[in-house]
Amino acid sequence: MIGILKYAANQELALGVSDQQKDATAILLRADSSLDKILWNLDPRTGVISLSASDGALALAIKNKNIASGTDLVLQLTNLNEPTQKWDFASKPGFIFSQANKSYVIDDQTRGGAGTRVQLFEFNGSIAQQWKFIALDRVSALASE
Repeated sequence: MIGILKYAANQELALGVSDQQKDATAILLRADSSLDKILWNLDPRTGVISLSASDGALALAIKNKNIASGTDLVLQLTNLNEPTQKWDFASKPGFIFSQANKSYVIDDQTRGGAGTRVQLFEFNGSIAQQWKFIALDRVSALASE
């Protein structure tokens, strides 16, 4: 599934990265940003969320494998055997849980705007932890409207 992960609290923002390289930090970017920084491939079979522009080579991961609230999310070389690169985006729609520890989810640090850090945080159900997947075909349709 290829698409954009929009921030539910403000759908003008989306999950993105600061750069297209290993160790680049996950941040909020405008949903109309260059697709090479906001387009993701969500693999429901493996749980890996990879940056589409990397052709599967770079996956969203928990920095330094540190399972704790406030830990940065970064791009790492995809390793299908690494649980800190696997996510559960199906069991509770709108939330993206870490498969390394399902008490933690992807979270917008300050509920801020573009450039705000995206982190791992203990699940609390807040709007800062809610995401909406927009499939590529829908993204294309919205862009042409």
